[in-house]
Parts: sequence; structure tokens; C-alpha cells
Amino acid sequence: MCRLTLILLLVATALGALPGASVAAPSLIGQVREFEVGPGTRPQALVNGPDGNLWFAGIRYEPGQFADVVGKVTPKGKVTEFTLDSHQGNLGLSDIVVGPDGNLWFTEGGRPKVGRVTVDGQFTEFALPDPEVSPMSMAAGADGNLWFTEFRGDKVGRVSPTGEVSEIPLRDAYRIAAGPDGGLWIVSADTIYRLSTDGSSRAFQLPDSIRYPNEIISGPDGALWFGIQSRFGAGATPGLGRITTEGEISQVSVPGGRQTSALSSGPFEDIWYSNGAGRIGWILPGVATGTPACINSCRRPITSLTEGPDGKLWFAAGVAPLEPFDAPGTVGTYAPPPLEIELVGDGRLEDGALRLPVRCPLNPAARRCIGKLRLSGQGPTVQRRLSLRIGRNRGVSLRLPEKSLRRLAARGRLVLRAVTSVPNGREDMRRIVLHRR
Repeated sequence: MCRLTLILLLVATALGALPGASVAAPSLIGQVREFEVGPGTRPQALVNGPDGNLWFAGIRYEPGQFADVVGKVTPKGKVTEFTLDSHQGNLGLSDIVVGPDGNLWFTEGGRPKVGRVTVDGQFTEFALPDPEVSPMSMAAGADGNLWFTEFRGDKVGRVSPTGEVSEIPLRDAYRIAAGPDGGLWIVSADTIYRLSTDGSSRAFQLPDSIRYPNEIISGPDGALWFGIQSRFGAGATPGLGRITTEGEISQVSVPGGRQTSALSSGPFEDIWYSNGAGRIGWILPGVATGTPACINSCRRPITSLTEGPDGKLWFAAGVAPLEPFDAPGTVGTYAPPPLEIELVGDGRLEDGALRLPVRCPLNPAARRCIGKLRLSGQGPTVQRRLSLRIGRNRGVSLRLPEKSLRRLAARGRLVLRAVTSVPNGREDMRRIVLHRR
């Protein structure tokens, strides 16, 4: 079932909005489109598949037991689920990636296995040498193999496309990502490792201000980015960590909850993350940070993010803590609001034309914002179409009507109203008073 919800600055329940209702208001900060998966299914990891669909890995509650599930979601929201094994443990498939063979590969959290599934739902499982370990995070390496971390094993595993498994000792390995330099980058509680595909490794100690990173991705700037949990106490803020391929570590503060996770690179050299409960935020490295949007009133945790085949940001969400076991999770898209064109000053009169400073606020949804500027007052309305680069101040000139210029000359004062607007976005108005020099 598809549900279309507009995310508002005000809490939806305060407006009397019901789930599934479409609400439009000037306080619009983004749009969410969600698709429910099967009853009791909780998607844990999401990936852009090799067949033009989204694929997720997770778990499904069944009366008296749980089942491992891999699901496929088309860009239009049709959901198909494939069931692997049933078991008593409430821990399902923990990660899913696209392999070099064009298949989907996954880790089985809680069981010493990794697996492969074709796009038509055919499964193959591969047992790990140590029956006590639990594979967690997985990445496709530059050497044509799949690499994964092992919980409780202090090892990193490698599996070939044909299923041969080998392991390399590495302390406290948690999450893994393929780096832009051909290495594997791994976070642990207090260390970040660079692991070469030949098995050699380097360790980079995290500073005291950063502990327990919970995600790592290759960023658009050639560095690795990771989510972190902030320390508790007064002034504690969450953030994103960054490490260059040379090992230089830094941190960027972001607004919201105490933990950043579920990182993903976006289509515009941006980084998206989940920021506590159901919040999704973004950052343009070195440029700007956006305000996190609250998905579903921040009730359902965002478990994974990825860029989809349609260029949109896709997310997987679980269920709220008090929802029943058979409540379905969701997979959906988040689109930021239309870019607004702001009037950032009163402007000045130059040779009969009013020159106004305007700006498009930074937003990773587009490279340019398109709209119009309308000037009204004592005289005919003047209008001009605008196409502006985001984040840059621009001076836009509109020639004043002769009637307005005569009024200014006669009275020494002219009151105008300038309005900027974008398609499907709010209007920004400024009252302008001109004085004769």
C-alpha cells in the first residue's frame, strides 16, 4: 500500500492530519512517499540493485518464529519478498550489497553464514569456518571478492563469487566499506582500519571525542565518512566523522539526536544520514548542513539509506517500539522541498532599474533553482523569470515603470512590494521603500 505524506515543520497530529493524508502548507520542508512491506517484515539494509530495483534484507515475524527475508521494491513501489530460513532468534539478515557477479550478497546476523540471491530469488548459502561468529557488515572489494566483518570473531571475512571463504584476524571489526583507494575501511569502537586486499592493515586511533562509530561510507570528496554517537551530558552534540585516505581524522557537528547512522552518498555530492529515531539529514561536505526532516513524526527508526535507480534518496524504516510484531516496516523516498529564492536585501535604484539581491539557499536537491521575481506598487506589475545557482547571492535588475519613476520624482518616496516564488514552493515577500536622492 502506498502512503503519501508531506513532512511539515508542525507536528502532523497537531494539524489533524491522518496517516495517508496529503497536506500542503507554506511550512513544507519535504515530501515522503512510503511503501509498506509485508506484515511483520522489518527491513534492515537497503541497496540499489543491479536490475533497476531496490533490494532490502531483514527479518519477518511469524507466529512462534522469525524468518530471514530479502525483498525487492520497484521504483513505483511494488514489493516482492523472498523467504530464506526460519528460526527462533529475533535477528535477521543484517546487510545486503551488489556483488561483482551481478547478484545480491547478504550477511546472516546471528548465524555463521553469508549468502547470495539472484534477482529472481534463488538463494545459495555459504557457511563460515567458525560456528560461533556472526557476520554483520559487507562490502564489495576492488579485488572482485565480497568482504565482511564478524561479530564476536575479531576477524574480517572474504568470500569469492563462487563461495570460497577465508578470514583475516582484525580486532573488534564492526562496519566495513570499500574505499576510493582500493582498500577496505573498517570501524571499531576506538580505531579505524585500512585493510588491503592482500591482508595487510593499518590502524588509525580515534580521538577521545569520537567513540563507537556505527557506519562508514566512501564520500563524494575522496574521503571516508562515518556516523558517531555523541557523548552524553550538557552540550553533547551528534556528528559525522571523516577520515582521509592518509588517515587524517576530523568531525563535523550536525543538528538533531545523539547518534548518526545509515549513511549514504547522494546524487549531488552530498551525504545523507539518519539522525536519531525517524530523522533524515544531509550535508554538503565543506559547504553546508541541512536541518533533518522528521519522517512519520519521528516514530519509526530509519535503518538504511541509499540512492535509487531513479536518482532519489530511498530509505528503509522499521516500526515504532510499541507497535505489534505483525506491523509492517516501510521502504520509501524522501525528497527535499522546492528551492526557495530569498530576497536578502532592500536593493537600490540604478538608472531607473531596481537592483535586488536574491539568493537560493543551499540544498542538495538541485544545482539551480528556478522561479520568478514580481515587483508591484505604484504602477504596472513588473515580473522576471529567474534561474539561479544555489548558495550564491545574485543581483537581479527590474526596470521600474515610468509611472513609478514619476511618482518617486514627485513625492520623493516610493513603496514597492517584491515577491519571489518557485513552482510548488512558498512565496518570499519584502516591502521596499525607495527615497529620492
